Amino acid sequence: MHLMRWLFLAASAILIGCVLHIVSLLAVPVLAPRDAYHRLEALGAENTPILLDTADPAKALPFQDPAFVQLVCRFNLSPLPLRLRVPLAGDYVSISFHDRDGTAFFALNDRSALGAVLDVELRDASDEVAKSLPLGAGTISVAAPGASGFVIVRAYAPWPTEVESVREKLSKTICEARS
Repeated sequence: MHLMRWLFLAASAILIGCVLHIVSLLAVPVLAPRDAYHRLEALGAENTPILLDTADPAKALPFQDPAFVQLVCRFNLSPLPLRLRVPLAGDYVSISFHDRDGTAFFALNDRSALGAVLDVELRDASDEVAKSLPLGAGTISVAAPGASGFVIVRAYAPWPTEVESVREKLSKTICEARS
């Protein structure tokens, strides 16, 4: 009888420990003070393209591939939709759209472009007025789940000698509120 009581207490303690462990792991992304959005906030203003640099730790993302030139743009869709025009710099260009929590909600690559520029208009999914605005030919419309988040643009530079050329082309990216 005494042994059964100890086994029950031990099993209960293990079960409570497992539950607390799982809850704490699930709470980390919500409670973390330095999430992706806040790290990018320190790099520059909203609706402004920011070219990242692997050589400068203050202007780089963790685990950044040196073969890719990366550009980020935090967006705020409250006043107006966002116009994103990305020149096709390098052999491969991709754009990923993330909400404020860092969850990717849309992605596209250079195969979606009609010409030498990927032209995207990012709109708040709940903004009925923005949905009625006309789009230009070749413009891709993307609906964001919330009013704020960030975009990551990646351009592949296959050789180290091409990195500066790709950086120069990618620096011509437009990320601004549509007027």
